[in-house]
Amino acid sequence: MKRLSDRSPQWIFYLVTSFYLGTVFLRSILVYQETPELFPILGALLIWVVLFVLEPIITRKWSKYFLLYLVLQTVLIFTLLNMPGSPDFFASLFVILSMQIMLHLESRIWVVWIALCAIATTVLLLKEYGNQAFALGLLYTAGNVFYGFYAQATRRAQTIRAENLTLAGELQ
Repeated sequence: MKRLSDRSPQWIFYLVTSFYLGTVFLRSILVYQETPELFPILGALLIWVVLFVLEPIITRKWSKYFLLYLVLQTVLIFTLLNMPGSPDFFASLFVILSMQIMLHLESRIWVVWIALCAIATTVLLLKEYGNQAFALGLLYTAGNVFYGFYAQATRRAQTIRAENLTLAGELQ
């Protein structure tokens, strides 16, 4: 019988992802409900979700796909951040990518990606929020860093657990 602790890292990743996606969809509807931007935004979010769902399947068959996926998802988020109105909440989608990067790539790639996203997010938000964009950029970057390090700690714990199970098997 599998214990909850055996599945919790993956379960937590999908729980966090569901909350972030649900919040972004809901806020999109509430903010843009009476604007012509609503359907293009919902379309872009739907594409984002489809890419997210297909990523593990395609990456298993073609390992280099993850980099293409990362670029596509990042461009979609930047496109959403460039919408008129109050688009800052789209930056929360970077949290999901931040966790995925730490699970798939080296930490130094994650650091470069975080820095580029922080700068680009702040620049894109400047037109709508003025100087507040700097605070928003820092806020979203803090979330990316926190969840990225959580994913890294989870990956390390899973690796160590697998090594311990292998050692235990050899001792028996």
